[in-house]
Amino acid sequence: MSSSTLPITDLIDGAAEGYLVTYNTTGQDGRPAVSTGQVFVPEGTAPAGGWPVVSWSHGTTGVGDQCAPSVTGSLTTTQLLLDYLRRGYAVVATDYIGLGSPGLHQYLAGRAEGRAAIDIVRAGRNLRPDLSTSWVSIGHSQGGQAALFAGHMAGEYAPELDLRGTLSYAPESNVENLLAVAGPYVPALDVLQGASTYLVYILAGLNSARPDLGLAGYLTEFGERAMASAELGCGDDLAMLRGRSVGELFARPLLDPAVVTALQDYMAVPTAGWGRPIMIVHGTDDLTVPIPVSVALQLQLAAGGADFQFKVYPGTDHRSVVPASDRDTTGFLTALLPPPR
Repeated sequence: MSSSTLPITDLIDGAAEGYLVTYNTTGQDGRPAVSTGQVFVPEGTAPAGGWPVVSWSHGTTGVGDQCAPSVTGSLTTTQLLLDYLRRGYAVVATDYIGLGSPGLHQYLAGRAEGRAAIDIVRAGRNLRPDLSTSWVSIGHSQGGQAALFAGHMAGEYAPELDLRGTLSYAPESNVENLLAVAGPYVPALDVLQGASTYLVYILAGLNSARPDLGLAGYLTEFGERAMASAELGCGDDLAMLRGRSVGELFARPLLDPAVVTALQDYMAVPTAGWGRPIMIVHGTDDLTVPIPVSVALQLQLAAGGADFQFKVYPGTDHRSVVPASDRDTTGFLTALLPPPR
């Protein structure tokens, strides 16, 4: 592991110190990997037992190194993280494997993202012994999925840490079931913001994780070019996809048993075997991750016996659900891991 101190201009308000870290983790395939991320420590003196830790998993930024939050500085504008620091939580924030570290970022590869979110807690504690072993897993959108994977794996993967629970804002879930029916017959999906870009990110990530599937054989020449260019854009706007329908990406349907099974293994959120509480929040007007995917997820979690809460916020979209849910999410977090102040 290596680290460097962040300059004052790169700190989140409320942080006394911050660090850029490069740390060891484990990839989607179970092999050793490297990730980058940031560690922020609150102002003041750590309480007995150390600063309680929030492991923050960020939403979609893209799949190229230039899109990593530690490169763009986007974390410094996140009001939620500012609030955590002011209340006395240390914040550790992974970039995920392949964002700012070698290799392609395997977008929505659940195990890889979850392990990166866990291992940055370890990295933070190695760097700053005044961080507690007690932590919570929190994320939004792509990070909502990552936070869920981290929360599910933590007990077995990092038994020395004291995970208290998981808070997930508008998580990606059940998307693998939608992708399984993608093909040349799918029309333009203008109602879903960034749908084509997210799909290309997933295809590029799955192709990296499972080259044996031969995904290029399912794509048109345009689809192949789009997948190859995934690293060129950031956010939800891959320029070459503007005005093009999802169907134009495909030469034949993805509905093949090998691909369907691979998608499930790659990104399906675990719905059984949970050992800690979960809260999922979602807005009714979300056009990025439509709320039906979380409605389905809460039914799956109930069937799997998870201890969870599912909160719906009328009139809120993908981003506004975060401030709209503040009272409920603050109460949930405080009950799991009381802040020092």
